[in-house]
Amino acid sequence: MPNNELPKLSELPGIIKSHPAGLFIAIISLGLILIYGGVFGCLLKILIRLPFNIMTPDKILAGDICNPDKIFKVQAGEWLLNLFQHQWFVWMVLIGGLIIYLYFKSKKK
Repeated sequence: MPNNELPKLSELPGIIKSHPAGLFIAIISLGLILIYGGVFGCLLKILIRLPFNIMTPDKILAGDICNPDKIFKVQAGEWLLNLFQHQWFVWMVLIGGLIIYLYFKSKKK
């Protein structure tokens, strides 16, 4: 995975197993992947509607298709990232990630 790209969903278990803060990184990545997926889904809907409504631009965004409050992926990603505002959640994720990392390190030996 290049440094400037988000990991794929299939790479998240490997990140969790190979890094002490892997669970922390995986949860943040999952939240960002969900948000980006919702935004790109919105853009795709706009591009699909565009050729049919080129003369009536108000119909392109009709029905609030790009309202972030109505896109489930964006809501789920925001909820997941908002959990990091709570100190108990951050500690739980860091300790849980360290336990998972140590478990897989001891399992390799």
